[in-house]
Amino acid sequence: MRTGIIAGLLALACAPGAAAQEKQPDQRAPRSVAMGINLSGGEFRSVERRALLPDPADLRAYYDAGFRVFRIPFKMTQVRTAPAKLRLLGSTCLALNVPCIFDRHEYDWRKVPPSVPEWLAFLKLMPASDLIQIDPMNELKFFDSKKVKKDWDQWAQEGQQWVTDMRSAGITNQLWLEYPGVTAAFRFDKGERKGKACLSAACALRKLPGGTIVDPLGKTGLQAHRYPDKNSSGANDYCYPYTSIGTFARQARPFGLPVMVGEIAFGSDRGMRDSCRGFGAAVIAEMLEAENLAYVTWWGGGRGWKKSYLFRTPASPTLPYVRMITGK
Repeated sequence: MRTGIIAGLLALACAPGAAAQEKQPDQRAPRSVAMGINLSGGEFRSVERRALLPDPADLRAYYDAGFRVFRIPFKMTQVRTAPAKLRLLGSTCLALNVPCIFDRHEYDWRKVPPSVPEWLAFLKLMPASDLIQIDPMNELKFFDSKKVKKDWDQWAQEGQQWVTDMRSAGITNQLWLEYPGVTAAFRFDKGERKGKACLSAACALRKLPGGTIVDPLGKTGLQAHRYPDKNSSGANDYCYPYTSIGTFARQARPFGLPVMVGEIAFGSDRGMRDSCRGFGAAVIAEMLEAENLAYVTWWGGGRGWKKSYLFRTPASPTLPYVRMITGK
C-alpha cells in the first residue's frame, strides 16, 4: 500500500459531505483496505529484560506474508531502555513504505493528557514521516470519577485538549484515539437520548464545542477493537455472528474522522472454528464496504506468543487464516 493511497483514504474519510456521496451498491467497485497486524512483544511484562520488541526481520517477514500496516504495542519506558530498537523499527517502516502505528499499551488514561513531552522524545528516535503514527493509549481505564469507571465526557474533553497540545508542540503525525469501554466497536454509539448521561464515545463527542475532535491538520482518527466472543473480551475463540465493524464505521462517519480497527481476530495458525469462518467472511466484507475505514491491524502477530495462544498468527503466507485476513 503506497503512501499516496493511504493519504487518499484518510482524506476521503475527512472530506466534508462525504456521507452524502454514497453510490448505489451495484455501482461501487470493491476498494482496498490496508490489512495489517499487531506485532506484540513490547507490551509484555518484564519486556525490557526479555527484549521482545519486534525487530526489522519481524517486520520484513510479516510484510512478505502480505501485511501492509503494522501496529506496534510498546511501553513509553522503552524510549529510555530500548531506544536503538525503536529507532530501527522506525527506519524499517520507512524502508518498507508501510504505516506503523506505535501503540502505548499501558491502559491508563491518566498518562495521556501530560504525555506531549514523552511523544516528543519518542519522535526524536523516529524518521520524520507520515508513516510513523501514534496511538496514545490502549483500551483506556482509570478516570478521575470514583463513581464512573468509564468517564466518556472526561475522555472527549481531555482527548480534544491532547490533540490541540500535540499540534501546538509541532507534532504532525497521524493520531488514532481509542475510547473507554475497551474500545469495543459495538460500544461506540449507544444512542443516548439528549440530556442523558453519556454512555458512549459518540455521545461525548457530540457535546464538544466542535461536535467532534477538531484537529487543525485533519490527521486524527478513531480506533475500535472487536473480538467475536460474547463480550468482545478475546478470552475464547468462539465466534458469535455479530460483526459490528460496519455499524461502527457508519456511526463514526458523521464526525468527519477516519477510522481504523486496531485489534480483531477470529483464527490462528491452528485454523478457525466453524462458527468463525462465517464471521470472518462477513466482517471482511464489511471492512471492504466501509469507505471511511483506513486500516485494519489483526491481533496475534509477533514472536512472543506461545503455541497454545488462541490467536497466534505467525508470518506464514501459506496459512489459510493468513491468506484470508491479508486477502491474498
